[in-house]
Amino acid sequence: MQDQLEDRRKKADKMYKELVKRGKKVEKNAKGRFDDIELPKIELSSLTDRKKLEKQLDHAKTRFKELKETVGFKTAA
Repeated sequence: MQDQLEDRRKKADKMYKELVKRGKKVEKNAKGRFDDIELPKIELSSLTDRKKLEKQLDHAKTRFKELKETVGFKTAA
């Protein structure tokens, strides 16, 4: 019985080391693949363009509102 336990411990230890080794290899490959992935620069630039456009739109709305008030238009917008 004791011999069987010893054998199982050795096998378990060997399997654990194998799993750790495989895990490190998979992690290394995953990190390499992650670095290979290029984030779409278009999306990043479109986000900044969108912010810029929204800022310009807000400015235009504010300016239009000011002009509308000075001219005296009182229509529902």
